[in-house]
Amino acid sequence: MKIMRHFLVFLMVTLWWANVDAQSVDYEIVGFVDGNDEVIFDMPMSSDADFEPRVKFKNNGPSVPTNGDTLYFDIYLNDNPWTSAYVLGSSLQTLVSGQSAYFSLPQPLLTAATMDEYVMTTFRVCFEARLVGSATDPNSSNNRACVQVERTLEIAETASVMAKVFPNPTSGECRIQLGAPISGRCDVQVYDLFGKMLRATPAAGEDLRVDMSALAQGLYLVRVVADGSVIATAKVVKE
Repeated sequence: MKIMRHFLVFLMVTLWWANVDAQSVDYEIVGFVDGNDEVIFDMPMSSDADFEPRVKFKNNGPSVPTNGDTLYFDIYLNDNPWTSAYVLGSSLQTLVSGQSAYFSLPQPLLTAATMDEYVMTTFRVCFEARLVGSATDPNSSNNRACVQVERTLEIAETASVMAKVFPNPTSGECRIQLGAPISGRCDVQVYDLFGKMLRATPAAGEDLRVDMSALAQGLYLVRVVADGSVIATAKVVKE
């Protein structure tokens, strides 16, 4: 019994020390900020500007992460998981309780050329903090911030054939009407805002069709491609 009692005391002391040694760090994403350090929820942008968000975050304590911890920033586009970036715990050792810092990527998150190509005029970006390692974040309710981006596009029309799409918005099939018939085969390609081609439908003539019934609601870019060249583009909204 004595041995058992001593073992239990040892176990309780060990657990107490382990609890003391565990790091607890409440990281709060304060929000997206402008050049004046003001938190913003809407970001108007010109058509020639790259999207380079700057996020302010804060250590609410009570501790700091260990060298083996990593603070991830999960990035969402229109509430869909997109990509991630991170800061090593060793770089956050001096950010003690009550202090704030800023996070930005070394390159634009989206270039103006990419946003133009995929006709991104209005979209929502969110950053969400996630602490990985031995340290824990006791409050996950303050780990997320979002901004709505509004762009003014000035895209020069370079396609030799103009396209009209109807119905637009559509819940299923839509027709792409060209100003002139196409000799030979062409492909009608549908892209999402991530630049991923979702489908390519062979077609011919001047009245083309594409079925979008299986796609999620949102904005898509439709291209008509003939002989390897884009001859027409159109924006289509799926209801």
